[in-house]
Amino acid sequence: MPGGQPTILQALDSQRPTWIDLAGVVGMGIGHGPQGPEIRVYLDGQATAESVELPDTLHGFPVVRVVSGAFSAGDRQTEDEQPPA
Repeated sequence: MPGGQPTILQALDSQRPTWIDLAGVVGMGIGHGPQGPEIRVYLDGQATAESVELPDTLHGFPVVRVVSGAFSAGDRQTEDEQPPA
């Protein structure tokens, strides 16, 4: 990165510790939107896209707010993993 444009991952990693502490932020990631790569910031159901102060871009990459609700690793269960009734 010295002297050049950071990658999208480097851009996200530069803000991850700060953004994860913002009220309403439940996660972050990288996605592909209509204009190319974008940084996605996932918000809990209490937050709205307007209520969390984030820049519209970071090092030239769009920052997109996604109201997803709360989640954690392992939240998803497949039909085969459903507990017996």
